[in-house]
Amino acid sequence: MKHERNTDGLKENAIKKRDEAKARTDKAIQQLIKDKKKINFNTVAEAADVSKAWLYKEPEIKERIQSLREQCLDEKKLPPQERTSESSWKAKYQTLKDRLQRIEAENRGLRDQLEVAYGRILSVSELEHRVDFLEKENLHLRDELELRQSQSPKSSSPETPNILNLSAKKSVGVINDTIKNELEVLGIPMNSTLQKVIKSVPSETTLRAIATLKVALSRNEVPNMAGFLVAAIKNRWDSNQNYNEKTEIEIFNEWFPLAKSLKLASASMRIEKVLHILTNEEEWIPFSQMLERHPMDALKKLRNIND
Repeated sequence: MKHERNTDGLKENAIKKRDEAKARTDKAIQQLIKDKKKINFNTVAEAADVSKAWLYKEPEIKERIQSLREQCLDEKKLPPQERTSESSWKAKYQTLKDRLQRIEAENRGLRDQLEVAYGRILSVSELEHRVDFLEKENLHLRDELELRQSQSPKSSSPETPNILNLSAKKSVGVINDTIKNELEVLGIPMNSTLQKVIKSVPSETTLRAIATLKVALSRNEVPNMAGFLVAAIKNRWDSNQNYNEKTEIEIFNEWFPLAKSLKLASASMRIEKVLHILTNEEEWIPFSQMLERHPMDALKKLRNIND
């Protein structure tokens, strides 16, 4: 007998957190207006203790911040006398607008409660996907930390040895028998490139990459096993990832540092399962679209010119 998971608690918690974030944001904007401080996504995010990404995902809040930001810019262009009268009019207008927005927010809250009843809010599977993504990111960062510590002679003192550093020294630079046996069973010859890559990471990273290769082989997705294994080790792939997602991550890992150095991108995150890039104009754009606008070859040429 199949039991349905009780998602009421998750849904209620999601609504509560969203309402609390909206309340903090509204209060922060009111305080910034009262203190006559600059209003933009950075100042509001800091004052309300929310992320800029969340502000961009809330259409009404995003529109409100953009409107207030434009008002501040317009005020700077006005002469002092006109600015006073214009400010007075805008203050009254903003008060009425804020009141209207609070009423609309209450209505949205009621609609959200209805959506919970009909199961139209964020699904449990989506939450699980996000948790899985964060766990993979954490694993990747842990491997990077272990590698950095193993390469740095000053990472720990003799009096206080670092546990991660000691464990990394045991596995980095050595190809253990388990890895050799796995490669022999798969029929993968140990060329110089593969040997160098395996020695540069902890043994656990290589074993996860081999597990990923086995899953891909079961789906007939591997034309070049040695090449696949090198990419899987370098990019910290694991057997639970979708193969297409791995390809996207591999491209992203090469593209993003170039785009960031050329000031075309400042951050990245997954929104509704789709990888997005935050531009320096503070706009979230899907990675696929950014890749079309700024192909890898074009970025490399620009980087070479700048260097």
